[in-house]
Amino acid sequence: MIDIFFHIGLHKTATTWFQRQLFPSLDGVQVVRTKYIDKIAAHLSTIDTSVNGSPTVIVSHEALGGSIAHRRSPGFATDRLESNLELIASLAPQRSIIVGFREHGSWLQSAYSQRATKNFGIDQDGYVKGFSLSDLSWRRKLETIGASCEAVFPFLYEELLRDPKLLVTDLCRFIGKPPPPNLDELLRIRENATPRSALGQFVSRSMLKLSRSSNRRHWKHHAFRVGAWCDNIYPKRRSLPLDPELAGALREDWNELLDLVGKRRGHDFSAYRKP
Repeated sequence: MIDIFFHIGLHKTATTWFQRQLFPSLDGVQVVRTKYIDKIAAHLSTIDTSVNGSPTVIVSHEALGGSIAHRRSPGFATDRLESNLELIASLAPQRSIIVGFREHGSWLQSAYSQRATKNFGIDQDGYVKGFSLSDLSWRRKLETIGASCEAVFPFLYEELLRDPKLLVTDLCRFIGKPPPPNLDELLRIRENATPRSALGQFVSRSMLKLSRSSNRRHWKHHAFRVGAWCDNIYPKRRSLPLDPELAGALREDWNELLDLVGKRRGHDFSAYRKP
């Protein structure tokens, strides 16, 4: 029997760091980085459980949990999550799910910055309006995920900033593996840096347009890093504008999420609450 975990994002919650640094460092873990169910099924079909015993597979892709594309209609991210959860359930009846969340204002700013780095002229206000309240309700997302799967590990991006070793210890316990011995070294690595300044985003866009490399993912990684470095010499863009009513609803949603995550994890997350 295969122990299979689906790490479904969300976007901008250090997903790339988990994919490239933490998960591959865990003993006996195979990492599959794809959002395509047929590729996941093909990989699982090649595993010989009679030889490997009970292998552990972690499927990790942020797009399984939603979308941050700027050309989308409100409600699209919610529909994608629900559709993917149904596909995951059909593929792996015995499964566990890992999902990360991030404070809404910080998440929206980071998501917008990533899209603006790749595409010129994205309007900040229009970007926010492309999400419905359901798309941005982390509490509702966690409840939806919990209704589709009993074994769920929710975490906060902010934990990686304040108490990363506790987060990794909890997560490794959930997966059933010991933390990697080089964890301190791994935590010093920053993946998928997102330029926040107009200069940084311009530089990254320009580098991407000039790229004709077949290894575009590798080139994008360097373009983003150069753009992020430019943030040191040019002021970052202002925070995305939020309607006061929406800001209030998201603040309430965030605090409710903290309660749900605390119940599942057995920790008090009140230090992360927004007044």
